[in-house]
Amino acid sequence: MRPRSYPISRTALRLVAATVEDGPVGFEADSRQVLVLDDDPVSLAIVEHALVSAGLEVTTAGTAVDAMMLARRNHYDLVVADYYLPDYPGTDFIRLMRQCDEYRDVPVILLTGRADELDGKRLRDDLFVLLLAKGCSSEHLLLAVFKCLAAVRCLAWL
Repeated sequence: MRPRSYPISRTALRLVAATVEDGPVGFEADSRQVLVLDDDPVSLAIVEHALVSAGLEVTTAGTAVDAMMLARRNHYDLVVADYYLPDYPGTDFIRLMRQCDEYRDVPVILLTGRADELDGKRLRDDLFVLLLAKGCSSEHLLLAVFKCLAAVRCLAWL
């Protein structure tokens, strides 16, 4: 049996994105599945370690093609993707992933070392993603992850 994917509105994601700095959210990991996509093994290991330490189940991929194959075979409750990838930009991967009904409303956190060069508001509006700078603290990453997962869970109760 495949876990249910809960729809999340763009408005809800905007609210989550706007409140990432607000503080902790009371939310248990509840065996949530997270797909992490990054071609840099060090960054991948850091993100994976933070998420696993928080009780999340993590699958990793080094290319957009590998991540898409994994996404077609498994269900993920959240995706954390690098912007600069060897085969496709992270935004192209997200556009392709969003074409699948199962991933239309799954929250995505886009990590990049060049966050200042990207328009976070446009990415949020166009691709329904939350932009975070690579190198942010594990606490900041986990806060964003759990707020996104909590928003999805809360909307399922509506």
